[in-house]
Amino acid sequence: MAFVFKLQKLLELAEHEEEQVKLELAAKDAEIKALEKKDREAEQKYNATIDSRYEHLKNGDIIQLNMCTAYLDIITKIRLQYKEDLADLQAQRQEIVQRLTEKRKTTKTYEKIKENEEDKYKKHMLKIEQKQLDEFGSRLRTSDPEGEYNA
Repeated sequence: MAFVFKLQKLLELAEHEEEQVKLELAAKDAEIKALEKKDREAEQKYNATIDSRYEHLKNGDIIQLNMCTAYLDIITKIRLQYKEDLADLQAQRQEIVQRLTEKRKTTKTYEKIKENEEDKYKKHMLKIEQKQLDEFGSRLRTSDPEGEYNA
């Protein structure tokens, strides 16, 4: 007779839900990383445009200087939007982390219940085995009253 955990399906469901949330977290982390990369690229463009603007100022190229200024304004607005989006993504990530924590607690609870029930089952089976051995030993003693059997 093997151990059967009555809540095994619930444990499997909890494990599955935990895995789904982990996947969701990985996807959110990828989104964050991609947005951070875009922001770094925009920062590099900003810095390159600052350098270019300085060259245009030095050369007296007013048209290019004005274009650089307008481009810097655009990059600044884009980077501000990236920062807002990043803050939103971080908040979403935090919510996912909280959900993952809850899913882990649920999974750990079922695992602990399973472990406790399995321990009870093993103890119960040991008692049954010991009782059977005791009965077997007493039958041997009663069937050999003269003590010819030496254990």
